[in-house]
Amino acid sequence: MNKEIKQMKIDLDVVLGKFQIRIKKDSEVISSQIVRFKLEELGTPTASKYNRLDRDLPMLLERKVRVITGSEGIFIEVQKKDFDEIKFSTNTEDTKWNKITPILPIGTLINGKKVEIDLASAPHILIGGQSGSGKSVLLKNIIKSLQKQNVDIRIMDPKQVDFAEFEGKKNITDIITNHSDIPWELDYIVSIMEARYAVLKEGGYKNISEAIKSKKKYYSMKRIAVVVDELSDIMVYDDNGEISKRLQILAQKGRAAGIHLILATQRPSAKIIDEAIKNNLGVRISFKVPAMVNSRVILDEGGAEKLLSNGDFLIKGTGYNETMRGQAYSNK
Repeated sequence: MNKEIKQMKIDLDVVLGKFQIRIKKDSEVISSQIVRFKLEELGTPTASKYNRLDRDLPMLLERKVRVITGSEGIFIEVQKKDFDEIKFSTNTEDTKWNKITPILPIGTLINGKKVEIDLASAPHILIGGQSGSGKSVLLKNIIKSLQKQNVDIRIMDPKQVDFAEFEGKKNITDIITNHSDIPWELDYIVSIMEARYAVLKEGGYKNISEAIKSKKKYYSMKRIAVVVDELSDIMVYDDNGEISKRLQILAQKGRAAGIHLILATQRPSAKIIDEAIKNNLGVRISFKVPAMVNSRVILDEGGAEKLLSNGDFLIKGTGYNETMRGQAYSNK
């Protein structure tokens, strides 16, 4: 244990003692940006006490702090002074890329366990995070991962500059930058989906994985990933609801046809992210957002407003029984 962590424990013990709480012995888990401690009650546990902790500790410790109460107990997460970068290249050297059921390396949880999303079981992803939070870096790492697995990638980038580096690169079919072209592109993708359902029915297959594994004439079918950033910049032009309608159809029916939505936004709001669409997005990732209301749009709960920047995230959904905190890979 280094000097910083030792001093952090001493400072915590002093402050927590005023609340009749102490750190459980040898409970610390050290990650790239934070240290998590499990707490033990010495007095009477009350919701108001933990609310005061959550409010007062950042000022008393002069660090960002997050208090968590859950089925496994009470935990406190405290910001480290130094940030240890976790590199995409280093941590994906032994990744087993898969063209039939592609996987997306995201980062690591606080306990060091790798976070990987299997598109076959979690076909659609919602990502939120303000500028500088790590959202764009994650999207680019996702695209790099998809390129390695022969996925047909279609990017919608109304900002026109964030994904220019992928123009003409391997497996990049389209980069749409004009918002007026987006409904047409989504229409085309929906038509591909419907055509694939007809093909799957003809071959007697339940989904694209079965068709590809058959190595018959269907073997050439590729999964399609629709990467949308910035969703709010697109939805502002959806006056007649046609974009929402197409996204909802793809979210509900795209899985079996091998069509996947990866939707990202800096400004999560109920006006931008329709409930009918969100309910079909099996994995949700939130980086730091401005306020609790934004966190609730992505995760259905607060917490993301208290995150750090530089890839600090919360994830919930398929594969996770509860919301988990992790560190996303850098783009190196």
